[in-house]
Amino acid sequence: MSLKETLSKMLEKKDKESVEKFVSSLTNYFPPSDDVSITVLKKGNHEYVIDRRGMFVVSISQDEYLPFMSASEKRVTSVPKDVMDKIISSWKDILVELVKLLEEYVKKYPSLSAKLNEVKEVVNQ
Repeated sequence: MSLKETLSKMLEKKDKESVEKFVSSLTNYFPPSDDVSITVLKKGNHEYVIDRRGMFVVSISQDEYLPFMSASEKRVTSVPKDVMDKIISSWKDILVELVKLLEEYVKKYPSLSAKLNEVKEVVNQ
């Protein structure tokens, strides 16, 4: 399914399955790098992020001793309700952020230009 189709279904149904399919379709548009991601929601010590492999949560903890801060990452298999609501309400912001990432990477990987144009088209609809 294309990004446009999964977005339409998500906005129509607003259910867990359609949001997960939208997130899954987003991963196909990410540059081939583990260094890029889009933060969807920060909630306390947890940050929900989408990258080219799907969604994950980063948990940050502060300690009294060194190292002062530590972080751990865990892949999300099921999208929590508040994260789902945030994706539905801010889908355009997520896609705009993806466009910015792709614009940077298209210089290095010209083959990404078709994906960039497709995401831009969806953003401007």
